[in-house]
Formats: sequence, structure tokens, C-alpha cells
Amino acid sequence: MMRKYVENIVRFRIAVIILIAIVTILIGSRIKELKVEVDPDKNLPQSHPYVVAQNKIDKIFGGRNIVVIGVIPSEGDIFQPKILEKIMHITQKINEIPGAIKTNIFSIAAKKAKDIRGTEEGMVVRRLMESVPQTREGLDELRNKIYRNPLFINSIISKDGSAAQIIADFRFNKELKGYPDIEKRIKEIVSKEEDSSVSIHLNGPSIALSWLAAYSQKMGKLFLLAMIVIGIVLYLVFGTFQGMFLPLLTAVISVVWGLGIMGFMHVPMDPFNAATPILILAIAAGHSIQILKRYYEEYAISGDNRLAVIESTSRIGIVMITAGLIAAASFLSLLTFDTMSIRNFGIFTALGILSALIIEMTFIPALRAILRPPKNKEIKEGLIIAPINKSLDKLSHLITNGRAKAVLSIVCIIAIAVAGGGYLLNVDNSLKSNFKKSTLLIKDDNIMNSHFGGTNSLNLFVEGGKPDDMKRPDVLKSIEGLQIFLENKFSEVGKTISFVDFIKKMNQAMHNDDPAFNKVPDSQDLIAQFLFVYSMSGDPGDFDSYVDYDYKKANILTFCRTDSTAFADKIIEVVSNYVEQNFPKDIKVTPAGSLAVSDALNHVMVHGKVRNILQIIGIVFVIGSVVLGSPLGGLFIILPLIVSVIFNFGVMGYTGIALNIGTAAISAMAVGIGADYAIYYIYRLREEMGNHTDLLPAIVKTMKTSGKAINFVSISIALGYLMLPLSGFGLHIKLGTLVALAMIVSSFTAITALPALIVIFKPKFALKPIVFDMKK
Repeated sequence: MMRKYVENIVRFRIAVIILIAIVTILIGSRIKELKVEVDPDKNLPQSHPYVVAQNKIDKIFGGRNIVVIGVIPSEGDIFQPKILEKIMHITQKINEIPGAIKTNIFSIAAKKAKDIRGTEEGMVVRRLMESVPQTREGLDELRNKIYRNPLFINSIISKDGSAAQIIADFRFNKELKGYPDIEKRIKEIVSKEEDSSVSIHLNGPSIALSWLAAYSQKMGKLFLLAMIVIGIVLYLVFGTFQGMFLPLLTAVISVVWGLGIMGFMHVPMDPFNAATPILILAIAAGHSIQILKRYYEEYAISGDNRLAVIESTSRIGIVMITAGLIAAASFLSLLTFDTMSIRNFGIFTALGILSALIIEMTFIPALRAILRPPKNKEIKEGLIIAPINKSLDKLSHLITNGRAKAVLSIVCIIAIAVAGGGYLLNVDNSLKSNFKKSTLLIKDDNIMNSHFGGTNSLNLFVEGGKPDDMKRPDVLKSIEGLQIFLENKFSEVGKTISFVDFIKKMNQAMHNDDPAFNKVPDSQDLIAQFLFVYSMSGDPGDFDSYVDYDYKKANILTFCRTDSTAFADKIIEVVSNYVEQNFPKDIKVTPAGSLAVSDALNHVMVHGKVRNILQIIGIVFVIGSVVLGSPLGGLFIILPLIVSVIFNFGVMGYTGIALNIGTAAISAMAVGIGADYAIYYIYRLREEMGNHTDLLPAIVKTMKTSGKAINFVSISIALGYLMLPLSGFGLHIKLGTLVALAMIVSSFTAITALPALIVIFKPKFALKPIVFDMKK
């Protein structure tokens, strides 16, 4: 059936080429609709308690898309008219940005920044800085206002007055479509204020995500670089331009199909699928190497171009289909994830692989049939073949001359030694750790963390059972105790703010500013009275970031100097224990904010990805067992995958690379594309068993043919992925190096441990010959 199919492809080769060209043009025309998008919501497990709490906080209080802006004078402190005017201008201009949440803009120039002080009549609430003071007396008065309100220290002004901070929050809309738009609008504002008298620094979750989007946009250049490198490898392998051109053409058309389908379905490029084109490029080029290598073998035997195309495609076609379906099924298993980005990554990688399979089984044999056949000198192998041949010959000699057990033992010893690193593996995720220390983002982050409470947020969502629960003294004292506890317990926590800070200040003001009354009153009625007095001179929206209209829910803002999920794990556990022991039983406290949702995502994704690795191995085992007609055959196919996973986790442990969203995904990806090597080897061995009566000559021949091709494929994929670290982004560095490592390890295992096991145990599935009908 395969032979008849290939004969028809060759017979109607012109029609096939035209059809594929038309389809490619039509699908490729939709690539222009692709866009880069970074939307954390699509990654978040929406049913997780932290995410549920964050969604509630965002709806009630905002706080999802925060930007922090640091203003640091070159000389002196911020209490200079010129510096204060800059803070005022930036604050006013941010208010004008469409999507800015005005009640969440916080600076010494913001409307919500109020001076609460006591008078003989009671309490007066005035805006902190309604206009910029121009006299020394006015500047000193502003200084006094700020420092008698502890709420402002380490939040919008540094403890020593050497820096000021503006905190802004946004909602997306038609004019503010993503994080790059937020950063662009903020930069437009602050650029007009920057001069020799001041330095201005941007940070916060929104800025970090904007940088992430910028790195994702670099994938186009890295794709071209990967294509050039793979092309060079192909030329060195085959020594001809045709040998370089055909696999690259297959890969490029496959990428066009994959991206075109994404554009047609309006699926954006995001950090998870931005590297998909390079993945498809490497896999498609690798598969093409296998079929082209076989074509050169067949042409060397027959000297007939058309016959070589038919023979090579017929013989290796079923292997390619098997390997392609296994890889596609592996990535489609990602549909079990509860996050849109991961599902999209799985779908479109699988579509790219299937596209490559279709092109390799239609367009390439048709095109090969109309191209001129290679000349005798072109059949000679490329420049890197001699050393590879020599190495494979030595390996074959060892395995077939009584050293199979020694070879297997060496592989096992290496695997066990590397596996020890798995015990050192830790689970942690930090977006900012992916950026080099020399980047402006990290420099700004360090500067602002040294002056203020922290650029990362942990929100604690406090829920009562009924309205006015947030006016209860026992609830407010519990919140106050938690704030004090966190600030004293963790050096990473630089500041906490809650509704309680205002109540304490009101109590002090109503007692003639006596510091002894800077505490929560014991009477709920008294608290209600304070709020009523405040409303007479304050604005209704002053508390919108901290408590809801019914005083049923509250928000504790916790500013942290790290975005590590390991730290988030620790602080969330401590908070949970504190709440259980110190809060009223009818009050619920749930972590939220950027730290908590990152922690939730990391745990769900890491556990899901580790489970997915087992799932993919299971899929490969089942398909391999069916195709080879033996469960033992399935075990042999998954052997290189298991070894590659052991190596990845072991190397990560030894080098201090944490198990997180990215590295768990990398390991699953490597398993999905590493099954080819064992499949190609076993199929070729069975074919050679049809040509030889003894296993050992068949092993030698298989090593010289399929073994050689396996090396070429793994080198191509590894070098293609090693272009990713050139982006400088931590996730891409790990992606490139770990996938390259997995490819080398799985291919090495396939040509060492696999044949050694076959020689030692002589399994029937591997010795069952494949006999082709040679009738032309």
C-alpha cells in the first residue's frame, strides 16, 4: 500500500507540488494576523483559591496591573520644588491615561494621599500636596505632614526622604491593549520629566510582563538564525545544496502551515508558544534528514532517481508516520491542562508536526522526483561524516564483540550518577530571575527595592460574613497584628498597608494626635463615628483600595522585595497558621496578588507537567507496543525518553536550576520529540534482519545507516535549540540548553543502550524481519 501510494505521488508529482504550493500560500496569508500577547490570565488555573481571590480583589479593589515609578533626585532629597513638580506632573498625566484606575493611583501628589491630623474640634483631613510648595516653610510643612502619617513611609516616600514613588494601576481597554502599551504610555510621560536633576525608574509586575513580551518578539530573529545553523549542519552532512535545501524547505513550509493556522484562529503568540516555530523547524528538518539519507542510500544502489524516491519513501514512510503520530499525540496530551496557553502550545505544535509529516509524504518525494539526480561525487558523504563513521564503527565493534554488557553498564552508571542531582532539585519560580542582572529592568528593581517596601505584591483578601464586619475591633486588631507580624518576621516584606492604618490614624487624630492612641479603638460605634467624621472632609474613594462599600471585605497590601514562589510558599504558610490562631473564626483570609497567583500557577503547572511527562511516556509506550506488536517493544522505545528525563532533572539539580513552569514544560517537550530515535533504530534493525541471517551483522549495518541518521537529527535539533540562549532571557537559555541536552542524551541512549539490550536479550520483536517486496 505504501509503495503504491508513493508511486502515485511520483506519477502526479507536478499536480502534488502545485496543490501544496496553493495550500501553503492560502494558509501563509493568515500569518499577518498573528500578534504577540502576554496575558497571565490565560495561564492561571481559574479554580485555584488564590486565583479566585485575585479575581474578586481585581473586581472590587483593582490591583492586577500595577506599575511603580521611582523618582530619585541627583542631589538632596525630594523636598525641592523642581522634584515635587515632576512628581505632580507624572501623577496628573497618569490620571489621564485611558484605563488608569484613578482611585488606585498613589503618590504624595495623588488625591487619595491625605494628611489626617487632630485639632481642637476633632479631626481634619486634607490633601497631602494640593500644589507644590515654593518656600522653605511650605516644604518643611509638607515634610511634617508626610512623616506624621506612617502609612506613606516606604510606600510613596523612602524612610530618609531621598526618593519618592508613584504607584499606578490599570485596566485594559481598546487603547490600552496589553503590558507593552502600559509601559509605552508611562515612558512617554516620564521621559518629559527626566533631566540631570533626577533619575526615574520603572518597575512592578506590568513592566516585567512588558519586558517578557519584548523577549517573545525576538523569536523571529532567532528562528532565522536557527534555520541558518541547521542549514550549515545539513550541508556538512550531505555535502550538497540539495541536501541542505530540501529538509529546510520541508521545515519552513511546516512552520508556515502552523503559524498560518494560528493566525486564522486568532491565537496570539505568547511566551509559551513563541518558540513553537523553532520546535517545528527542528523536528521537520530532523525527519527530512532521515528520508533524504535513505534516498541517497537507495540512489547509490540503483542509480535511478525515480526508483530511489519510491524505494526510500516506501521503506521509511511507515517509520516517519509512526514517529510523527507519536510526537503529535504527545503534544496533544497538553489539552488536559486547565490553562489556555499550554493547550494552545500543544495544539499548534502537534499541527506543525502533522504538517511536516504531510509535506514529507507528499511534496518532498514529488519535488525530489523532478529535481536532477545527484552526481556520483555528490553521493559522497559530507565533511563531518568520517569522524562519526569512525565512532559508530567502534561502538558497533564493542556491542557485537562481547562488550554489550559493558556498554550497558557504563550507560547505567552515568545515568545513576546524574540522577543523584534530582535530590537537589527545588521548586521555585521567579519571572525577574529570567532577566540578566545587567538589564535595566533588574537594575531599576534593585534600586527601588533598596528605597521602598518592594516592587512585588502579595494581597491578603479578608472576607467577613456580613456588612460592617470590617468595622469590628476584633477583626481590625487581627489585621493589625498580622501586618506587624509580617513586617517583623520577613526581611523580604518592606511594607504592609490596610484599612486599619487609617483607623489607627483617625483614633490618634481624634485624641489630639496623642501617639498613645495610634491603635484600633475598642468600640465598633466609635470606629463608625470616626469614619463619619472623616467623610466630612475626606473623599469617598480614599479607601477604595482597602475596603469595600459595605465594609464586608478588605484588602491587605503586602509589598515584597522578591517574586520568588519559594518565598511565597513560606509566607503563605505562615499567614495561614497566623490566621488560624489569631483571627475570628467567621473571618476568612485568602492570599492573592502577583506573588500568590504565580505560586498557584507554579504548583499547578509543575505538578501537571510532571504528570504530563508520565502521560507522554505512557502514550509512547502504548503506540510503540501496538506498532511493534509487543509491550516489550514499547518499553524499549521509552527507554531513551526515561534516561533523558533523568538527565534533565539531574543536571537541573546539580546546576541549581529550579523546577518551575518553564523547566517542567521543557522536560515534557523533550520527551515528546525524543521518541523518534528508538523507533527509527528498531525499524531499521528489523529491516536489516530481513537482509542478514545473523543479528550482529544487522546491528553493524543498522548503526552505519539509521545510527548515523539519528546522530544527524539530534545534532540538528540540538543546534537549532541552542540558538535560543542568544536571546539572553533565562527561560530561553534553559529551554535551549535542556532540550539540546535531552536530544543528545536520548539519541546517545538509542545507539548505545538500545542495541546492547537487543544483543543481550535478543527480544523477538526486534529480531522479527521486515521484508519489502522488491518487485518494481
